[in-house]
Amino acid sequence: MCRTLKKEYKLCVITPDGQKRMQLTTGHGVDDSPSWSPDGRHLVFSSTADGKSQIYMINADGKDLERITFTGTHNSAPTWSPAS
Repeated sequence: MCRTLKKEYKLCVITPDGQKRMQLTTGHGVDDSPSWSPDGRHLVFSSTADGKSQIYMINADGKDLERITFTGTHNSAPTWSPAS
């Protein structure tokens, strides 16, 4: 996670040496509680982008954002099941 100049929390990937940062998510709301997929290709996370906390998935390169949950008012802290 990273904090933008507007003091919003977004998902970012940062190189191990801390020299490069790529922000994956944009827009309104707080994006938090990221969890990497077992294969490292996706992240699931909580976001208040639509007003209430919902679960989203995004590719590791920041493409193909997909909302996963549509009901409930506080969906948070998603995790992946262990790979079988």
